[in-house]
Amino acid sequence: MNKDDKIKTIAIYIRVSTEEQAKKGYSLDSQLTRLKEYAKQKGYRVYNTYVDEGKSARSNLNQRKALLELLEAVKEKRIDRIIFWRLDRWFRNVKDYYKVQDILEQNNVDWECSDEEYNTTTSNGRLYLNIKLSIAQNESDQTGDRIRFNFENMIKSGKAIIGTRNCPIGFKVEGEPKNKHIVKNPDDEAFVNDLFNTYEETMSLRYTNKILVEKYPQYHFVYRSLKHMITNPLFYGSYKGVDNYCEAYLTKERWNNIQDIIKTKNQKQKIGKCKEYLFTGLLTCPVCGRRLSANGQHRVKANGDEYLRVNYRCPKHWVENKCPNNKVIQEDLIEEWLLNNYKYLLEEYIYQVEDIKEQINKTDNISKIKKIEDKLNRLNELYIEGIINREKYDKDRAEYNKQLTELKFYKDDIFKVDLDKIRDIINDKKAIEIYHKLNRANKRLFWNSFIDRLVFIGNKDYDFTIYLK
Repeated sequence: MNKDDKIKTIAIYIRVSTEEQAKKGYSLDSQLTRLKEYAKQKGYRVYNTYVDEGKSARSNLNQRKALLELLEAVKEKRIDRIIFWRLDRWFRNVKDYYKVQDILEQNNVDWECSDEEYNTTTSNGRLYLNIKLSIAQNESDQTGDRIRFNFENMIKSGKAIIGTRNCPIGFKVEGEPKNKHIVKNPDDEAFVNDLFNTYEETMSLRYTNKILVEKYPQYHFVYRSLKHMITNPLFYGSYKGVDNYCEAYLTKERWNNIQDIIKTKNQKQKIGKCKEYLFTGLLTCPVCGRRLSANGQHRVKANGDEYLRVNYRCPKHWVENKCPNNKVIQEDLIEEWLLNNYKYLLEEYIYQVEDIKEQINKTDNISKIKKIEDKLNRLNELYIEGIINREKYDKDRAEYNKQLTELKFYKDDIFKVDLDKIRDIINDKKAIEIYHKLNRANKRLFWNSFIDRLVFIGNKDYDFTIYLK
C-alpha cells in the first residue's frame, strides 16, 4: 500500500505456526532479519516488533495476542504503518482481514509486505488482493478439512488424538506412537468411582466435592472440574459421538440417569433466580482473598409479600473446603452500611483522584511509557534471537504490560473522572431517595463506579475496609 513517503514510524509483525516452522522453515528469526533489513532500506523507525508464535492464520483473532497488542498501538496513534513478510503472515481469512482493515483505516494506518507488492488504491489492485486472500483461505480450509478427516478416522478406529496431559482424571494415553489409545489410569480408578457413587447417593455436587477433598487431598481439583467430569461422556466410553471408544467406568444407562439428576436440579435452581446482585465482584474474603460468591432466594413474609434474600460467602470454604472463613454476609445489611457512609466514601474518592492528578502533573509519564515500550521491543528481539526462553519472555512481557497499563490509566482515564458530578451526589439531599428508586442493575452500576473492593472485617457488627477505584 502506498502512503506519504514521510511516514517513518512502523511496527513489525511476525507470525508463524508450529507446523509451518517445522515443515517450511518460516522461522521467526528469518522473518525478523528480512523485515529489519527492509525497514532499514526504507528509512523507517521501528516502534516495536509483535510476534505471534505457534499461531495459525486461522486462529481466532482473540487468540493472536501480539496482533491485539499491535491494534492497541494503532488505536493509540503510535504507528503509521505495519510491515510483514508476506500477506499470508497477516491473514488467510477474508472476513478477519477486513475487520482489522477497518480499524487501520479509522486510524490512518496502512501496511506493506517486504516480499510481495500490493496496490489497494485501484479497483484492480483490490480485486487482486481479494483473490490472493481467497486462495490463501481456500488452502487453509483444505488443510483444516484434511486434519478433521484424519482425526475422524483416528477416533473411529479408537486411536487417541490427545495426550495424557489433556485427558480427564481417570484416563491416560499409552501405546506406540502411531497406535496410541486412551485407557483407564489405575492410579485414579478409586477416585473416579467414588465421584460417581457419591454423587448418585447424595445428588449434591457440593457435598460430593467436600467428601472428595477430605478423602483425596493429593488431587488438585475445583468444584467446576468435578462438574465437567460427571457430564463427560468419555466416562461411559464415548468420544465425539463414537461409542466404545475407550474403556468405560460406568454404563451409558447409568451415565444418562446422572445427567437426568443434573438437569432436574438445574431447572429447580433457575426458578426465581436473581441475576443482579448488587456487590458481585466487590466483596473479598479477609482470609484467603477470594471474591465472595452471591446466592439469592425469594422468600415470603408473614403478610404474604415476597422479597429477595441475598447472601455472600467465600466459595473457597463453602465449595472447596479450603478456607476457614464460614461467615455469611447479608446484602441488605451491606447496602445499609454503605448508604450510611457513602458521603464520606465519595469525599475520600475525590481526595484520592485529585492527589493522583497532582502526582501525574509532577511526573513525566510520557518518557516512562517510552522507556517501557523500548524494553518490550528489546525483549521481543532477545526472544526471537534465542537469548531468553519462552518462560522468561512471558513473565517479563506480562510485567512490562502491567506497568504500561497502570501508567496509561493514570495518564488518560483519571482525567476523565467527573468530580463535579460526584460532588453533586454528595450535596444532593434527595440522593438516598433517588437511589431507592433505581432498579437493581443501576444500583449495582452506582457502587461499581467508585468501589474497587470491600473486605468484611466485622464479627456481629457490619464493618468493612473499602478500597476505591
